[in-house]
Amino acid sequence: LESAWFAAQCDLVLSNDTGMTHLSEAVGTDVVALYGATGRELGYYPTRKGSVAVERPLPCRPCTRMGEGRCRHPRQLACLEGIKPEFVLQVVLENLERSREASYSQCGREA
Repeated sequence: LESAWFAAQCDLVLSNDTGMTHLSEAVGTDVVALYGATGRELGYYPTRKGSVAVERPLPCRPCTRMGEGRCRHPRQLACLEGIKPEFVLQVVLENLERSREASYSQCGREA
């Protein structure tokens, strides 16, 4: 319950594909979710309009439903290691800006 409360207080949650991603969306908070072994094909993906999935399109993905087993890619965990922190930061900042613009436009309509 505490995690749900904290997620509801956030403007945005950055998480890997875990329960926190889905919990955040359930309480109405957009997410930037990092996806490695799992993916849309397995039913794991953010559903909120403002949420974003960051992933690398590799032929071996998705490889497992729950990330179990050994990585089959010649470069171990290339699906996650190839996601650059600078790119994730850019996506987070863009999402926060879009969220703020939406909030400002809603305030303008109510006034």
